[in-house]
Amino acid sequence: MKKTTISWWREELTVLRKRTNALRLKYQSTTTNEHLRQDSKEKYFGGRSEFEGKMQEAELKSWKTFCTINDGVNPQNIVYKIAAGKNRTSARLTTLEKEDGKYTTDTRSTIMHMLQYFVLDDRQDSDNELHRKIRKEIQEPSDMADDKVFTK
Repeated sequence: MKKTTISWWREELTVLRKRTNALRLKYQSTTTNEHLRQDSKEKYFGGRSEFEGKMQEAELKSWKTFCTINDGVNPQNIVYKIAAGKNRTSARLTTLEKEDGKYTTDTRSTIMHMLQYFVLDDRQDSDNELHRKIRKEIQEPSDMADDKVFTK
């Protein structure tokens, strides 16, 4: 069986996960002394919070590095591959920082932000001469000698 790896996972996270699991087991097994149970509960939730925070921090750092590395090449390639589901790596879109300093909150808002950023609006008022020529040409029917009539 192929073992999948998470690119942003570090040894520190493994240690924190094991510690958090041990704290959880201690909390769950403390049933007779209410004072010890409360103390175990606080330690467990504190450890779990630290673990989750470090995990999110590592994931965000990895995503920022991924975006920076792919920025030098054509950035649209990776965006379209991810959006079309053709990316063969296990990249997972999580969050992006928007121009206003806020972050996207989920995969859908991340993809929508990427599309708004990378895909230009098709507006006639911003056309250059080539675009105006193309728009004019597609409005006129084509009358090439080898045109075939559409059939059912």
